[in-house]
Amino acid sequence: MQPTDRARKLIFAKTMRAQLETQLATNAGIVTVSVDGTSVTYDRDQAMQEYMKWDKMCIRLSRKHGRTSTIRLDTQ
Repeated sequence: MQPTDRARKLIFAKTMRAQLETQLATNAGIVTVSVDGTSVTYDRDQAMQEYMKWDKMCIRLSRKHGRTSTIRLDTQ
């Protein structure tokens, strides 16, 4: 069974978040993250911004329902 596009994005986002979290916890300066054969180097501030971005992405992709709902005001 193939994972859906949303599931693949969630898996990638969780991987990025975990890599950044590990690197931020162990390194004080330069952070290097390697996922899917691609290596990216960040300074600490950039790494924190990337971590927050991927954390928000994980939260957004983990939702089962949308963030908005419709309330019908024309019914009694």
